[in-house]
Amino acid sequence: MMKKISIMVIVTAAVTLLVGGGATLTLPFTAQQAEASICGQSLWDHVWTPSRLLVHSCTQTVKGVIESVGAGDDGDDHMRVKVDSQYGNLLNTGNIQNTGGDLLAEAICQHTPTTSAAIQACGSFRSNISIPPAGTHVTIIGSWVLDQPNGWNEIHPVSSITTVTLNSISTNVPWGKSITVSGRLTASNAGGSTGGIGGKTITFNGTGGANLPSVTTNTDGTYSSTGAAPSTVGTGWTVQAHFAGDSSTGAADSNIRSYNTVKHTVSLALSTVPNTPWSRPTSFTATLTDASNGGTPISGKTVSFNGTGVIPSPQSGTTDSTGKATVTGTAPSTVATGWTYEAEFAGDSLYSAKDSTIKTYSTIKHSTSLTLAISPTSVKGGGTYEVSGTLKDTTTATSLSGMTISFTATFPITINPTTTNSTGGYNESGLTAPITAGSYNIQAHFAGTALYNAKDSAVHTLTVTSSTSSTWSANKASPTATKTSSKPTNPINGIKSNNSTNTVSNTNTTTTPVTSTTHIITIPKHTITTTTTTMSLTRPHILNTSSTYKIPKNAFTTNPSKLAIPNPFVANHKAITTHGVAASGNSNSTAARHTNMATSPAITITKHAVTIHKAIVGSSSAHNIVIQNPIANAGPDQKVTAGSIVTLNGRASHGTITSYLWRQLGGQPYVVLNHANTATPTFFALKVAKTITLTFELTVSNEKGITSSDTVNVVVMQRSFKS
Repeated sequence: MMKKISIMVIVTAAVTLLVGGGATLTLPFTAQQAEASICGQSLWDHVWTPSRLLVHSCTQTVKGVIESVGAGDDGDDHMRVKVDSQYGNLLNTGNIQNTGGDLLAEAICQHTPTTSAAIQACGSFRSNISIPPAGTHVTIIGSWVLDQPNGWNEIHPVSSITTVTLNSISTNVPWGKSITVSGRLTASNAGGSTGGIGGKTITFNGTGGANLPSVTTNTDGTYSSTGAAPSTVGTGWTVQAHFAGDSSTGAADSNIRSYNTVKHTVSLALSTVPNTPWSRPTSFTATLTDASNGGTPISGKTVSFNGTGVIPSPQSGTTDSTGKATVTGTAPSTVATGWTYEAEFAGDSLYSAKDSTIKTYSTIKHSTSLTLAISPTSVKGGGTYEVSGTLKDTTTATSLSGMTISFTATFPITINPTTTNSTGGYNESGLTAPITAGSYNIQAHFAGTALYNAKDSAVHTLTVTSSTSSTWSANKASPTATKTSSKPTNPINGIKSNNSTNTVSNTNTTTTPVTSTTHIITIPKHTITTTTTTMSLTRPHILNTSSTYKIPKNAFTTNPSKLAIPNPFVANHKAITTHGVAASGNSNSTAARHTNMATSPAITITKHAVTIHKAIVGSSSAHNIVIQNPIANAGPDQKVTAGSIVTLNGRASHGTITSYLWRQLGGQPYVVLNHANTATPTFFALKVAKTITLTFELTVSNEKGITSSDTVNVVVMQRSFKS
């Protein structure tokens, strides 16, 4: 049977509300004593003691954010809602004073009540409205009433809650990059369905949502929209989602979300600089790209370069359309490794700062070229020629002055080192060709310096043709050179030869050694009458072990300037003692035996060569000068580095020595000995692929032709060479 309901009172009144800033708002409304027949809602049947509620409106929509949710003992869920500003008229003074300015909303019969009135009102009915958590922006529909006992307005009972959720957005988004927002449109009706609502249009606004397109919810009410963030760097960009509502579902707005736009990160890649010759131009390039935007080039930005290898430093360049910035400079003026270079981008309002990795390069020596020319290229034996050429810095195409040029050549050619002039040229003239016909290779060498690479010239050939010269050739120490003949003629000043078959041996030429056993040169007393007279005997007189010089009485009486004996065996009395040459009496006046000589005098009579006053003046008998045998000493073995100048040392040889001769006995490659007829010849240690041992022999001899030999080993260590 239908319950009888009567209308008791209708009151027209006005409510004054306290709003923000102390202002008041007066709203007229009609409060009605609530009975189900008035609002026509079956939901009212389950409101306990409905007479305590005065109805302002049976159906009222309000939007706001749930601040708290609590379950009451009456089975209702009590929500405190901070309403959006446009719904402030729903509040009264009781709300302002007692609920913190919130509007209360009650979803009835949500769970089992414990009070008798509520138990009776709810019975088995449950609203089953899904209550969103605190902080959710909601749209609530229900009756707007005055809770008379408490004196505040509220939505009671709640018939539906609609929400558009908006999930959190990434806090920091690179400016201009895409942002994606998502959420869900849901509705929950009292005693009815709860869930997502599909097919509804969601729109967006806010300072950060202008580029988000509208979307339609999926069947489960979810949605997602992607758009570009603002193109500047900023904080607090806002986004809010909206559902406009339709005939079946009330309008709803999401919470307002915010995010920040940040600078783009960048990449700064530095190109590799190759090893560079010292003081030559350098170039440094860095590429600036937008790492936040897929590595696209960034143009028009300033990039600076610095480091020990950047001269001058720092330097700046501007990126082009490909993102590249390039600067040029000059490499350091020394040869070294580890010169540093680095690029830096200071950043700006849109792009973060970035430093490249630090890289290094090396400065290297300049390359060189070395030429060699022989002029003439063909000469007769003993003829003269010259070598010349130019040393250049091929890195800078300039000449190199003040540099040492050394030479290697086929034995017996030796050429002393020389120095390049202001134009890089060198010239060694007046060189004497070998006597023996043949082809002789000559090569020039530049050993290199701390700044320039070593360089060898091409090998050039000197052609020596047959000479029409005599059988023997005197060395430079001989003031007179004479040819040999089958018999000597025109003996000088009574000095005769009694052995006409001897042949000449000369340590500077390839000839046959002396075959006689005795050579006696007899010089009589009274040859010298003053204390200043000197005498010398030049080659080719080469004596054997038994040979003696005899100084008898009364041989000559005048002309103190024209008699001489061999140098260096007698210099003066002290020299005789020092050199181990003894003077002894002997009356033998036999004529001297000597080597074959031509008609021109073989004995050169000079003055001031050897002082012998103390040796012979005042003696009534002949004096013998005894020549000691030579002993060769080639010096200690050596260990050297390829590319160096090596000096052999025969100074430890002793006895009576008139000549030195060095030659290479073993080891490859063969080298050219410079000054091979001295005690200390030199040679250039050529490039070798591995450590080698070269063996050299020293032969020393005296005026009698007596010889002695010794060997020395030179170990040449491998060293890398640069062209």
